[in-house]
Amino acid sequence: MNPSLTGHYPRGNNNNIRQVLTPRAETLPNARARKHPLPPQKMSAEGTTIDYSKGTLKDMGKATAQVVTMGDKTSMKITLNPGFDWKAEVSPKLPGCPEWCPANHFGYLEKGTMKVNFQDGTTNTFNAGDSYLIPPGHLPEVVGDIPVRPFADVALNALYP
Repeated sequence: MNPSLTGHYPRGNNNNIRQVLTPRAETLPNARARKHPLPPQKMSAEGTTIDYSKGTLKDMGKATAQVVTMGDKTSMKITLNPGFDWKAEVSPKLPGCPEWCPANHFGYLEKGTMKVNFQDGTTNTFNAGDSYLIPPGHLPEVVGDIPVRPFADVALNALYP
């Protein structure tokens, strides 16, 4: 394991959440340790339901994304069909045509199996029911004949046309 990363498991009884790796403060430039945790954010007691049918539909060949933005948060309901090729179908639409996805994805895989290939040569496979955090520098791949349906908070949504 990379010595500059620290591992922890989020609280709760959700066995589908994979280990989260966070950089140690001493490895981050200009990082300072906090003496007190940040105060909790105030949220509505009612919560908010995301209606993807009212979002923007982005068609990328063998993939579609229904994008909803609420305040400063953006969420995508994505469908990747078998044969989806990120380099052929998404990269040409992004500024600079990057070879690897430049976005950070934090989400949940509703259905299917998705293999993720990383620039460093490693891979990870996510199955329906898994929560995930995928850093920039990856390529998704559909495993099998079932379309993959991830839901993701996209930090770099502005990059996607």
